[in-house]
Amino acid sequence: MATTVGGAPLRVFLLGQPRFEASGEPHKFASLPKALPLLAYLILHRRAPRPREAIAFTIWEDDTEEDARANLRRHLYHLQRALPPPPSPDVPWIVVEADSVQWNPASGAWTDVAEFERLAASERDRAAAVDVYGGDLLEGSY
Repeated sequence: MATTVGGAPLRVFLLGQPRFEASGEPHKFASLPKALPLLAYLILHRRAPRPREAIAFTIWEDDTEEDARANLRRHLYHLQRALPPPPSPDVPWIVVEADSVQWNPASGAWTDVAEFERLAASERDRAAAVDVYGGDLLEGSY
């Protein structure tokens, strides 16, 4: 089992400059250019599996259907390799099915987006939400 800091084996910061921590240490996220927007899409839509075609046509809107689907497959492959290994192979960061993809809510990963939404929903926690807000979503990305 991975050592964790703050209770999460993976911490994903998408508000402000994107950054990652694995087991309390900085993690270099190196992948294809649209892997980060794909990850952000999955985290923002984390509450339910998203149809593959919806994801493909959102991120690669100018591509043909065939190219958009191929890009999604390729980027999912590279995205999963850019993230650190999950603490358990039975609980991946991303659940990839034949027709859908979802950021795994059971993975134990912490995201600033989810934490910000949780804190901002409560009047008494809004000051804490401001502390979590690191800037615009994917700041500095295209």
